[in-house]
Amino acid sequence: AALARRQRTAAAAASASAQPPAGDHRSKEELEFVAQNFRVQGNEAFRRKEYAKALKLYGKSVDAMPSEAALTNSALMNLKLSRHDDAEKDCTRALELNGASAKAYLRRGLARKGLGRFAGAIADLERALKLVDSSKHAQVERHLEACEAARDKHAKAELKSASYSSSSSSAAAMAKNAAAPTKMTRMAITEDDDDDDEEEDDDKPVVRASAASTAPAAKTRRMQIVEADDDDDDDDEDDAEPVMINRKTTEQMRAEQKGSQPAAAAAAAAAAASAVAADAKVAPVAPAEAAWPASIKAKVQEAEAMKKKAAEHYKASRYDAASTVLARAAEIVSSCRSAQAVRGSAAEARLAELLGAIHANRGACASQSNHYEEAVKACSSALEVAPASPSASRWRLRRAQAYESLDMHHEALVDMARVQQSGTGSVIASKAIPRLRRVCKEENPGRILAEKRRGNAHYKAKRLADAAASYERALALATSPHARYADTKTTAALYTNLALCRLGEGKMQAAADACTRALGLPGEGANPSALRRRAMAYKALSKPGAMLADLKAAERGLQAQLSSGAGNPAKTQKLLAATRKEIEKATAAAAAAAAASGAQAGKPAPEVKKTTTTTSAVAKP
Repeated sequence: AALARRQRTAAAAASASAQPPAGDHRSKEELEFVAQNFRVQGNEAFRRKEYAKALKLYGKSVDAMPSEAALTNSALMNLKLSRHDDAEKDCTRALELNGASAKAYLRRGLARKGLGRFAGAIADLERALKLVDSSKHAQVERHLEACEAARDKHAKAELKSASYSSSSSSAAAMAKNAAAPTKMTRMAITEDDDDDDEEEDDDKPVVRASAASTAPAAKTRRMQIVEADDDDDDDDEDDAEPVMINRKTTEQMRAEQKGSQPAAAAAAAAAAASAVAADAKVAPVAPAEAAWPASIKAKVQEAEAMKKKAAEHYKASRYDAASTVLARAAEIVSSCRSAQAVRGSAAEARLAELLGAIHANRGACASQSNHYEEAVKACSSALEVAPASPSASRWRLRRAQAYESLDMHHEALVDMARVQQSGTGSVIASKAIPRLRRVCKEENPGRILAEKRRGNAHYKAKRLADAAASYERALALATSPHARYADTKTTAALYTNLALCRLGEGKMQAAADACTRALGLPGEGANPSALRRRAMAYKALSKPGAMLADLKAAERGLQAQLSSGAGNPAKTQKLLAATRKEIEKATAAAAAAAAASGAQAGKPAPEVKKTTTTTSAVAKP
């Protein structure tokens, strides 16, 4: 009831606001026609992905006659172009026309997220969640979760910045104390630079104690804390822990000011142990890298520089520019991987890791630009190049989010389940999996039947490869380990249809395997179609004994169908007659083969008795 009152109030406000602009002498009907015409042109430009042109056309529509549709569409174009401030203004104007506009709340929430105003963004997205249809709940929930994650990440970054400020203040105070004429020991804590060309995987500062820094004459110890370089990868899913002041270092300084040398030595040893533990997290440089040709080294350095340049574009929301730079970097690294000098060496694994990171970053740029198909392809390329990478779970998580944006919920569920198993990103996956299971339970049965019908159409048109691909997609849904989306009969029919395609393609072993899977389903052990088609595959594979056994089992299954009245009796009778003819041929062929074998061995051939099978008879094993 409250929602209905809000909608009536909004409609009244919209009617009052939708007036011709001042000074325009055209009638309201003429202006509405002009506004609608511009809006339709904007929609066409949007479908061609000409966002700047569409934005201008929607603006002309608003100038002619403000409307909720034109304003929310204009907001969407501004979001596409990363103009979050303008998108927020468009949505606010749309809400003045209709205070119950779910689209306006949703897009204003996304705009505020882009502006870093997370509290307002979350409030808008929660309102949108209450207003949208149930079919859009999953999409809005995903945006809301992403906004909450961005808020938490921003809070961690602020805490990290505050920690650094505190650390700087402490360092200044320590430097002041060191300048005082007191008896202190000078100690340099520096970063180990053995891996200067590797990316750090941890955001904590790396410290290392130097035992050779003690100067007996001065009897002072100077401390220097050097922070390790942050990973320049533009992955925006990293949850970097806040960097805190080293408590042992602070205690050491207090102890030294009191003249406690044993405590200082213990603290220095602890700092050194901490540095070694931190260095252990950094991947070592490949030994073969030193032996690379100069041209390979130069190309790798160029690709890494381009990757850093792309990260700068990404942080400035220039996603298309970042994607272009990364595409060029991927070409360079791919050419290096194919070089004879690195094939089969440890350096090849390092190049694979670099190429995987570049592809994954391209996926991040595509996702930010709402090009989710490209994001899926890029993340899939990353996982194909470096499947064992420590970042593989993060790449798979990004692909799952792109799948969900494309409404490919089953594919998203499969990826999320693997992410949850790996442990990396499991919090996001744990929230997404129940929602995805709920959606898949509703939509996957329809998807299975649609793929099955599509496969049947391809088969009738003799497009066997396309038909097999459709049946395989349907089977991926029907046999999902996450839930049962199809009954056993439908799954068995998909397997036997796939087997028929493989027989037509000449892939006999694949056909036999598909039939075996169908026969392994509960209650499908005597499936006549599966038995007959596997017998055909066995015949081509020169397995006469297995073929004859399957034909006889198919005969029994068809006879049972006739007795029970199941299915189409005329079709069953026809199949039964054809099966019995095939049994007779197979039996005669087996007898002839036995006779030929006996003649070659010099033995009299066994007498072959011709057997006939009547329709009413039931074959025995």
